[in-house]
Amino acid sequence: MTKAKLIELVRKAVGSPDGLVDRTIALHIENAFIQVSREIFGKNLHKLDRYAKPYTVSITKDPDTGQYYSILPVPVMQTIDVGDGVRRIRKLKGPDSVEFVPLRGIDPALLSNLEVGQIDSSIGYIIKKDRVEYYNHLNDITQVRMDLVTTFSNYDDDDDFPLPMGASDQIIALAVASYNGKLEMSNG
Repeated sequence: MTKAKLIELVRKAVGSPDGLVDRTIALHIENAFIQVSREIFGKNLHKLDRYAKPYTVSITKDPDTGQYYSILPVPVMQTIDVGDGVRRIRKLKGPDSVEFVPLRGIDPALLSNLEVGQIDSSIGYIIKKDRVEYYNHLNDITQVRMDLVTTFSNYDDDDDFPLPMGASDQIIALAVASYNGKLEMSNG
């Protein structure tokens, strides 16, 4: 189902005229999807891969700190997974011999005094608000492909938004409840 079609269904369910701002309804759908996704994907995070959209992202080196990073092109949905809404990062060009591994917040501090870069070519990464920071970066990688689970609001109107099997009615009902003020808005 497209984003526009889902917005239309919720608009009809709340009995709202066509003039209601789509962005408002999209935020209520986003809230409902986050609520449902916690139940559905909590134990099967790999199913979130279906919602991941690919983005090509540049890697930059901070001249002051020497830290390599990429700016996230869109907000990502927070999950209980270590990588949050960043499902996977791959090298854009060349052989795929480099593995990108999500790290927990404390891991870089532990790695800073080790000679891991001399033993392993894996690149660790941490999600920090609007950017991804890399640890054990190889200098020849300037771009990566990120598969990101973005929020509903960041889908285009004609983008397909795959609803979890059997959850469409629940998402619409929760979006209506959110719109009517009967469901707390979530921050993701």
